[in-house]
Amino acid sequence: MAQNQVSEQTMAALEQAGSELIPAIATVYKKKAAIISPQGSKLSMAQLDGALPQQSGREKLPPYTWDQGKRIVHEFYTDLGLGKEVNAIFDEGRIDARPLSMAPGKEATPQVMPISGAKPYVMTQFDGSWENLSNLVHEVGHGIHYGLAEDAQTGSPNALYGMQYAMPVPLIETYALFGERLLFEKQVQAMQDAGRP
Repeated sequence: MAQNQVSEQTMAALEQAGSELIPAIATVYKKKAAIISPQGSKLSMAQLDGALPQQSGREKLPPYTWDQGKRIVHEFYTDLGLGKEVNAIFDEGRIDARPLSMAPGKEATPQVMPISGAKPYVMTQFDGSWENLSNLVHEVGHGIHYGLAEDAQTGSPNALYGMQYAMPVPLIETYALFGERLLFEKQVQAMQDAGRP
């Protein structure tokens, strides 16, 4: 806890809040499983944590180009004071966002791989959809978080050189989901400004 500068009271509150939400989370997983696999096939946690399939009959937003997606993500994190960190992910090639159709055998579930002694690598896919733009913001957020945690902890005399920046899922997801929520609010505002309900 000391290396992450998180107090015991904060961790206790996080643990209590997480424990109280277990029944609600179980319900969400059951409903997602029924949608993803109506025949009842066993699903991995990665599948359950991933996005639901695109629903038909819903108005689709116009697709984003890769350059638009990168610009939105860059502006978004730059506005939060993290422009240098997001630039590093793209400029150093620490991201694979090829759509699955262009990368046979690629893992379908977006993820970030923290690598001991190196900066994290972002694995996602971008096909221009809103869902994929949201995933891009989410996963780049993880990449920034892991990178900052690695930097902070490898400078500590007690650090195990990058091995301690794996954190509990609620703590990890807070940062990424916060990013998704802010992106959503920003895009809704942009649509309203453009006169779209």
